[in-house]
Amino acid sequence: MKVRVGKYAYLWEGAEPLVPGDRVLLPENWLSRMIHGPGPFEDTVTAVGSDYDGPMSRVIAKIGRDPDWRPPEPDTLPAPRVPLVHEGRYQQALADYGRQVDEWHRRAGGTASDPVTVERARLVTCPKCGAPESSPCTDATKPRKANHQERLRRFREWMQETQPRYPRRETL
Repeated sequence: MKVRVGKYAYLWEGAEPLVPGDRVLLPENWLSRMIHGPGPFEDTVTAVGSDYDGPMSRVIAKIGRDPDWRPPEPDTLPAPRVPLVHEGRYQQALADYGRQVDEWHRRAGGTASDPVTVERARLVTCPKCGAPESSPCTDATKPRKANHQERLRRFREWMQETQPRYPRRETL
């Protein structure tokens, strides 16, 4: 049976099972030699069972029960629940969005479980501008690459106007 003593796992093969709070005698290791001195040392079982599967030392003996033992405090305390200022508004916005999606599906002739086909989706309006969904907004109608190339062209023109020492390599 695996037991945890502090943060380390040990094997116990005695007839009587160990429970948290039992005092046990443990074999010396390099760290205990520095802390407790040479030879076996006493410590208290903090938990029964461990998920560690590597090599483990064996508990030498059960000494008795520690009457003052208490379970160790967790390393990290749970974060306190802080109510968000706009939590109610967020929940309301989620509900409104759900209703809007249902309305879009209704207008398109589908349901949440029935996917909307392309033909029916053309009947659905864009939530931003009210245009048909096939062409919702002016920004969305331009391909992304065309927008990027246009911005690059404008940037190069601006650089040539403001920085006369910025000739393009093709002009040299």
